[in-house]
Amino acid sequence: MQLPLLLLFFISLTIGLKDDKLKKDDCGCQWEGAHLSKANMNFAVSLFKFLFSKTTQSPPNLFLSPLSIYTSLAMLGLGARSLTRQQILSAMCINTAQGDKTLKDDFKNFLKKLRTKEGNVELKFSNWLFLEESNQPETQYQQDVASYYNASVQSVSFAEPQKAGRKINEQVSGRTDGKIEDLVDNLDDQTVMVMLDYVTFNANWESPFVLQENEHGHFKVNQTKMVQVQMMHRVGQYKTYKDHLRHCIIIEVPYTDQLALLLIVPKYGHIDEVQHGISVQLIHWYLIKMRTR
Repeated sequence: MQLPLLLLFFISLTIGLKDDKLKKDDCGCQWEGAHLSKANMNFAVSLFKFLFSKTTQSPPNLFLSPLSIYTSLAMLGLGARSLTRQQILSAMCINTAQGDKTLKDDFKNFLKKLRTKEGNVELKFSNWLFLEESNQPETQYQQDVASYYNASVQSVSFAEPQKAGRKINEQVSGRTDGKIEDLVDNLDDQTVMVMLDYVTFNANWESPFVLQENEHGHFKVNQTKMVQVQMMHRVGQYKTYKDHLRHCIIIEVPYTDQLALLLIVPKYGHIDEVQHGISVQLIHWYLIKMRTR
């Protein structure tokens, strides 16, 4: 199967935990298991639709990790109070009536399971908090983000923004083996906190792509610009589903160890139908209806 033009590459970096189950019921389908996994997926879809709603022109190409943004919001919410806290948790699709201790313990277990290496699958992510040394938050907050979110908390002087930027970039470059460099370049002396995170995912395809079979293809950057790039190519059978209502094809490309990449590929000129119609329930429905072809 060849995908010569990928108009929509939507990855929700939501890894379903082993005890999560997808089942069909009278109303369609539902998600059982860890509530944070479900909340994260709801957040990912909401974020996707929000970002696309902010453009009046052709939708841009986006690559993002909802899990990263979700974790950063959780750390921010940990230090918030009253209405601000409620608004952050509401945006995260979390019940605001939950107690702080329960929420922190649940998130710690959620992240721990995600970090656990299973077979050939490896998911790494890390969080940093760089705080202005003259304006430190409460000690309890620093201890909690380190304990529950495995975040590294460090003090820097933003009075010298270029020096602070170099220190932050060195930390990120070192932790990512040089894969991410010069991440920060616009600090000023009014900065009081910088929150950073990274995610890397490594796994083996169940049916590997052969390098020698790569082909040149055109990738559409925007409405008027196309660039020629190397595209993976393989002929084989995959689970697919054709959504005639939204004019798109859903393709599951499996990794080993029971993980898969889900691609939603709209027909040319029909990306709006996918953008407006996508939902967690619809994704679950796709997973149920897909068949190997």
